[in-house]
Amino acid sequence: MTDYKCKDCGCKFVLNNSDKTGKCSKCGRVVPLLESNKDENSAKGVCGAKGKFLKKTMIVSIIILILAIGGYFLTTKLIIPTYNDIVANEYMKNSEDEKEKDSLKDVSDFNDSKQKNVEVNGIVNEDTIGVGKYISAGYHHTAGIKSDGTVVAVGEGEEELNVEEWENIVAISTGRYHIVGLKSDGAVVAVGWNDTGMCDVEDWEEIVAISAGEEYTVGLKSDGTVVAVGRNNYGMCDVEDWENVIAISAGIDHTVGLKSDGMVVAVGDNDDGHCNIEDWRNIVAISAGYDHTVGLKSDGTVVAVGKNDDGQCDIEDWRNIVAISAGDRHTVGLKSDGTVVAVGGNDIGQCDIEDWEDIVAISAGDRHTVGLKSDGTVVAVGGNRDGQCNVGNWDLF
Repeated sequence: MTDYKCKDCGCKFVLNNSDKTGKCSKCGRVVPLLESNKDENSAKGVCGAKGKFLKKTMIVSIIILILAIGGYFLTTKLIIPTYNDIVANEYMKNSEDEKEKDSLKDVSDFNDSKQKNVEVNGIVNEDTIGVGKYISAGYHHTAGIKSDGTVVAVGEGEEELNVEEWENIVAISTGRYHIVGLKSDGAVVAVGWNDTGMCDVEDWEEIVAISAGEEYTVGLKSDGTVVAVGRNNYGMCDVEDWENVIAISAGIDHTVGLKSDGMVVAVGDNDDGHCNIEDWRNIVAISAGYDHTVGLKSDGTVVAVGKNDDGQCDIEDWRNIVAISAGDRHTVGLKSDGTVVAVGGNDIGQCDIEDWEDIVAISAGDRHTVGLKSDGTVVAVGGNRDGQCNVGNWDLF
């Protein structure tokens, strides 16, 4: 017998010259040795060790191929879920509201991020993830949507609280002197003071989001364009050129829009720099306060610009935020664990939210803050001179 070294795997074979087979010295397998060429110390064969190696290599290759195909499918067909989608789906999973679940159940089927944001509008934004979806804190009043599409309101002003006949409401927003409601058919209703035309929304259609400013109203259309009515002395209603917008927020004298690419646009008064948002990127939610603007980033951190006399922009340490709301001189953030953080003016307790838990939505008013709990009840802190915090008996779900 003669020792040979396999060309393929390097294993040594003990050659049986009578039948040209070899026994691998590594695994003991007997295999035919082919092409015993001129190299007297080499031959070609496939031993057991080589076979095992090929098998393992094939398995690894198949796994890599499956992962590659799966990654391609996720990124090109479903789109890797954005922060917004994750929040929406978590909210849907934990919600007991069947209407809420139905509105979100097909969110991952959309191939276009703008279309997804329109579908989950009312969940994933300042006028969404609860803020403007179920509750909204205004100047001296608070409004909430019940699960049957009707609306409740407390606070100052007989005219702006005249919402008892509203029905099929899917989003709500309160300004300083008026309340605006979005209906399920895309139409809009409004009540309250109307000297500047801020309630002239009866001709609006195909609206998917609303936001009430101090004396004006902004609406987002399903095609990504924006409409506005009311006082326009600072140009806060000059939104006719906006496009690819997926969320809106109206402040006192400025308006902010979130675009589908994560960038932000703003118009109106900018004396305190609250419209200086041109460098913002990866934004998933926005909120316009009195003289400041807040943006939620896709990584759960928050950015802010504008007036900061009371520390309302001191949000650089915030983490794991899923919703934001800017008030007059304070800012509120909802964390992923259902707790709430707040910074800014706290002269009448509008930031005393450290004990809140199980919160699914927030809204910051002039000097009061409202939170919606997972069981449909509502909590409120801050100024209550006009009864704007009298929400203890509300049960929205």
